[in-house]
Amino acid sequence: MNAALQFAKQKNIKSFLVLLFLTKPTIDLFWNYTVEFAGFNVGPLHITGIFVFFYLSYLLIVIPNNNAPCFKLLIIFVALNFISAVFGFTMHDEFEIQGILNLFFRVMDSVVIYGAAFALALRNEEKDWTQIVTSIAIGVGIALILNHIAIAAGYGGGMKVGAASMHSSLRERGLYYDPGALAIVALYGFIFISYTIKSIKLGLFKLSFCVISLLSSVYLMVSGLSRSVFILLAFYIVSFFVVFGKTKEKAFYILAIAAVIVVAATYSLVNYERLTARFDGDIGAVENITEDVSTGKGVSTKDLAALGSNRGRNWIISLEWIFQRGPIELMFGNFKSTPAHSDYIDILSRNGILGLTLYIFILFSFLTTTFKALSTSNKDDYYYLHVLSFVLIAIYILYSIPFRPLNYTTTAWYMWTALGFSMAQVRLARRKRRLKVRQSMTQFNDVSSNTIQSGSTEPNSARKNGGPHAKPPTSPRPFSPR
Repeated sequence: MNAALQFAKQKNIKSFLVLLFLTKPTIDLFWNYTVEFAGFNVGPLHITGIFVFFYLSYLLIVIPNNNAPCFKLLIIFVALNFISAVFGFTMHDEFEIQGILNLFFRVMDSVVIYGAAFALALRNEEKDWTQIVTSIAIGVGIALILNHIAIAAGYGGGMKVGAASMHSSLRERGLYYDPGALAIVALYGFIFISYTIKSIKLGLFKLSFCVISLLSSVYLMVSGLSRSVFILLAFYIVSFFVVFGKTKEKAFYILAIAAVIVVAATYSLVNYERLTARFDGDIGAVENITEDVSTGKGVSTKDLAALGSNRGRNWIISLEWIFQRGPIELMFGNFKSTPAHSDYIDILSRNGILGLTLYIFILFSFLTTTFKALSTSNKDDYYYLHVLSFVLIAIYILYSIPFRPLNYTTTAWYMWTALGFSMAQVRLARRKRRLKVRQSMTQFNDVSSNTIQSGSTEPNSARKNGGPHAKPPTSPRPFSPR
C-alpha cells in the first residue's frame, strides 16, 4: 500500500474514533432499550459494538505492518476465548449464545480499538491525540451532565429501588444499570476531563464545559458511593499530579489535594450516618478483625468473607467451584462466569489457567512498558501521555480485583486508545534512536574512509614535500655554455 492510501486510512480511523467517543457515552444510557430480532435481543449498544469491530478490523487489515506491541498476544487471548467457549458448549447444556457473543465482541472491540489507535498514532501528528482526548472529554461530559440532570429530576435511586433495605436510598445510579457503573464512568470522566484541562489549550466555551463536567463527575462519584472508585480516584490524583507531575507544579497540586481532603472530611462529618450505613458491613468486619488480632485470636474466615459487601465470600465460593473441575476445563476453562465480581476469577473460570496467565502477562507488559516510556521521555510533549497510560493500566489492573472492567466497553476503550498512542510513541522513539545510530555510523564510516584514503597518499606527499623517507634533493647542474 502506498503512503497516500495508508494516510487516508489513518485519517478514517481518526474520524471514526472522534465520532465514536463523542457519541458512545450517550449511547450507553440506552442500555435498557432492546428489540427482539431473529431470536436475539438487539439494542443500540449491540449495533455499535458490532459496527466498531467490523469497521476497525477492515481498516487494520488494509493497513499493513501494524505490529503493535502485544497485539498478537491479544489475538491469542481472543483465540483462547473461542477454545474455551467450544469446550464449554460441548461439555455443558446451559449456554446462551447471545451471552457468548456479547462477551466475544466486548473483548474483540477492545483489541481492535487498541490496534486502530496504534495505527493512527504512527502518523506522529500531535493534533490526532489532541482531537481524540478532546472528543473523549466532551462525550463523557455530556453523559455526566445528563446523569446529573436525571438524578436532580428524581431518577436513579439505586440498584435496589423499592427493596426493604436501608441501603435502597443511599446510592444513586442515574441512567445506568447500577451505582457502580455510574461511579466508574464519573471517575474516567474526571480523569480525561482533568487531563484535557491540564494538557490541551481550550477555547472559552470548551473550557467552561469541561469545568462544569469535572464538577459533575465529582458529584456523581460521591452519589455512587463506590469504595473502589474512591481509592482509584486518590491513586490517580496522587500519581498523575504529585508523583509524576512537574516539580514546579507539585506545590500547587499538594495544596489543591489538601483542600479536597478538607472538603471530603467536612462532607463525611455532615453525612456521617449515610456513609456508615453504606459501609456498615465493611466497618463491622474490620472492627471484628481488629478485635481478634488485638486479643490474640485468629482472624475469622467469616469476617474476611464479609469484606467488600460479601465479595470475600463470593471469591471463596467461586474458587472452590473452579478447582473442582477436571484438568482440561481447569487448564482451558469452560467459558462460564462466576458471581465473584472479579475479572481475574472470571477469566480463570472462562479461560482457565492458560487464559488468566496470558491476560496478566499482557497487562503487566503494558504496565512496565509505559513506566519505562515515562521514565525516559524527559518530560517532552508526550511525557504526560505516557503518564496517563501508565496510570490507566494501573487503575485497570487494580479495578479488575473487585470488578469486571473487561466488560465495561466505553471506559476500557479509553484506556486502550491511550495505550495505542503511548505504544506508538515508544515505537517511533525507538526508530528515531536507531536512525541516529545509523547516521552516526555512516558519518564514522565516511570519516574512516577519508582517513584511509588520505593515509594511502601520504608517502607520495611526504616525498614531494621532503618527508622523512624522501630522497635528498639533487643539486642543480652548473650552467656551462657549449
